[in-house]
Amino acid sequence: MTTFDLPIKTLPTLEEAYGSVLGGSRMENTETIVNLPTASLLPFPSHPFLLQEQRVQDLVSSIQEQGILSPLMVRESKEQPGKYEILAGHHRQAAALEAGLDTLPCVIRNISDDEAICFVVDSNLQRGFTDMLPSEIATALTMKHDAMKHQGKRLPDQDTPCHSDKKLAEESLMSPRKVNRYIRIGRFLIKPLLEHLDQNQFPLLAAEQLSYLSPDHQELLSCYLDEIPEKISIDQSLLLRELENQEETWNRQFLDEFFHPVSPIHKPVKTVKLKIKSIRSLIPESLGTQEEVEQYIVKALAFFQEQASF
Repeated sequence: MTTFDLPIKTLPTLEEAYGSVLGGSRMENTETIVNLPTASLLPFPSHPFLLQEQRVQDLVSSIQEQGILSPLMVRESKEQPGKYEILAGHHRQAAALEAGLDTLPCVIRNISDDEAICFVVDSNLQRGFTDMLPSEIATALTMKHDAMKHQGKRLPDQDTPCHSDKKLAEESLMSPRKVNRYIRIGRFLIKPLLEHLDQNQFPLLAAEQLSYLSPDHQELLSCYLDEIPEKISIDQSLLLRELENQEETWNRQFLDEFFHPVSPIHKPVKTVKLKIKSIRSLIPESLGTQEEVEQYIVKALAFFQEQASF
């Protein structure tokens, strides 16, 4: 293994920049770059970000002309001795394989699983969310949320924002509510529905509501969307969530009737409000309490329905 001692002093490392989040010690600005076999580099486990083919092709051209301009960040694999997990540089490694490079310059980091997750997420979030799919953002924020919890950073349940969520939101340039929405989706929406979200079959707010459906019902809905690419609105997602505990049978027929009803489906009426002025003349003055008035109205409606049936 060839070793070069080269100073890297232009910018602080990501571990330094996020030292307060990771809870670890600062690294020296001078790090050792080593050449590692390209085939020995493995994708980070559960890596939440997809490889972008156009970006890989652009890097292939750059590598063929100039070589690798910046080293990859890696750590030793616990599961496969002699192998290394990529922390930063998945696109560079894919491009290097295509360009036929046998070795790649790397910096080996000795960090924990939770530190590695934060590093991977942060290194990708540096380029912003503009070219990321919703499923990538949801998975990445969920992974970092869990890693911070494991490290003793107090974070609440995904539906309750607090100061720690605000810190995560500030790093992600999002509102705490939106961060919690992504975490909810990343944790509870099944992968096939995440793919439908990426295909713009329903908006993020609808995805949050669908994440409350049981896994079985989510699976049924996903299979239905595979066959019939319906668009799900926010109102429809709210209604599906509301109907879940009211419908005994969730099947293809139920979904057909839901998306293509013979008559419009309306939400069950839970509360009726009447202006007393509009019915005051119809109510006997002897009825003084709210309960008496309600009973009178119920009896009047029952009588009306009975008469109307003849």
